[in-house]
Amino acid sequence: MNLTRIFYKNWKPVFCFFGGFNEIIASLVFINTDNKKLKIKKYYQIINNDEDGFGEKDIIDALAHLIKKISKKIPLLLCFEQPFAKSTKARFSVVRDNPLSPIDKEELENAILNLAWRLYDKERIFVSQKLKISEWDVVLADSKISDPRIDDRKVLNPIGFSGKSLSFCLENTYLNYLFWENVKDILERWGGELIFCAEKNLIFDKISSLIEGKERIAFVEITSRSTSAAVLGNYLNSYRSFDWGSINLIKSLSQRLGISLEQAEELKTIYSQGALSEAAHEWFKKLFEKELRLLAQGINLAFKDMGLNEKISHIYLTGDLAELPDLIPFLENQKWNAAIFVDPPKIQFYDALQLMKDLNLELIDFNEKKLSINFVINLAAIFLGDNKYQAMNKILKRRIKWLNQNLLKKR
Repeated sequence: MNLTRIFYKNWKPVFCFFGGFNEIIASLVFINTDNKKLKIKKYYQIINNDEDGFGEKDIIDALAHLIKKISKKIPLLLCFEQPFAKSTKARFSVVRDNPLSPIDKEELENAILNLAWRLYDKERIFVSQKLKISEWDVVLADSKISDPRIDDRKVLNPIGFSGKSLSFCLENTYLNYLFWENVKDILERWGGELIFCAEKNLIFDKISSLIEGKERIAFVEITSRSTSAAVLGNYLNSYRSFDWGSINLIKSLSQRLGISLEQAEELKTIYSQGALSEAAHEWFKKLFEKELRLLAQGINLAFKDMGLNEKISHIYLTGDLAELPDLIPFLENQKWNAAIFVDPPKIQFYDALQLMKDLNLELIDFNEKKLSINFVINLAAIFLGDNKYQAMNKILKRRIKWLNQNLLKKR
C-alpha cells in the first residue's frame, strides 16, 4: 500500500533542486495549485562558505546523490545560479513572405526554429562571457515561448491568423555543454520529467512583479563573497554584481586583531547579537564603516551602470547581513547618486518569509528557520508553468533538440 498516495491525496509531487555558489537545496514538495499550499516531505541543504564555493562537479555530485533519495518519475524543477547557468529573455519577430495567407503549422514550426537559431547565434558570445567558457561550449538547455503576437496583436495560437509579422517572447537558459550532459545523464537514469530549468534570476524576474509596489524598488542581495543588484520588474536584464561580500567584514576584523577568519566570524556573530559592551560595540561599528562605505559605493555604481530612467525610492536588502546592527542607518546616511536615487532612499530588510507572503505561498508544517530566499524562489518556480502555450512549447522543444544535435556536429 502506498501511504504517500493516501496522506497526500489531491496533492501533486515535485522535486525541486537549487544549485548555487554557496548553497545547494533539494526538496520533495507536494503542491496544491488551487490554493498555493505546499507540503515539504523531504528537505536537504548543503552550505559552503569557502572562498571557492561550489563548482560544477559539486553540483553534479549533489544532484546524483540527492535525487536517489526522492521518488522516481515525478516532475523536476532545476534552478541554478551563475556561473552554472545563464538565462535570457527577449522578443524576436519574423516578417512573413505572404501576409495575407493564414499561418499554418509548417510556417509556425519554421518561424520558431528561425527565432530560436537567431537568438542562440546572437546570445552565445554574451553567455559564454557570463559563464566563463568557450562559445562552442554553450548549450541551450531550456527554452520557453510566451506572448505570441501577429502585427503586435496578442493571440493565443498564431495558426489560422494572417498578418505582416509574427513575434514571440523567448526565455532561454544556457549551460556549459559538459555540465548539461552530466545533468541529462542523471535525469535519464532517474526517470523523472524535467519541466523547468532556469537561472535563479529568470525565476525571480518572473515573480518580482508580485512584490513590486507603486514605487521604483531596488533589490540588493549580499552573499558571503559578492553583492548583486537589480530593479524589480526588470530583474533579469538590470542584474549587476560586484565583488563585495560579508567576508569583507570578517577579513577586516581578522587583520585588525591578528586572529583567524573563524575566530573573526565568531566575534562578528557576537556583535550582531548585541552581546558586547557599549564601548566594544562602538569599536566594531567604527571598524566596519570603511568596508560598508565600499558596499554603498558598489551599489551606487551597479545602478548607475543600468542606465535607469526613473529614480529609485526603495532598496530591499537580503542575504548575509540581515542581523548586522546599525547597517540600515549607516547606509541611509551615505551619499547616494541623486540622478538614480531619491535622497535618501528608504532601505529595509527583505527576508524569505516576506517573499512567501508577497507570493501568497503557504508552507504547512515546515520549520521557517530553514527558509532562504533561494529556496522560496525555487518553490515559486512550481507555479510559473503556463499551459496556454503548451502546443508551441512542444514544437520549440523538438526544434531545440534538433538545434543542439546539429551544433554538436560542429564541435
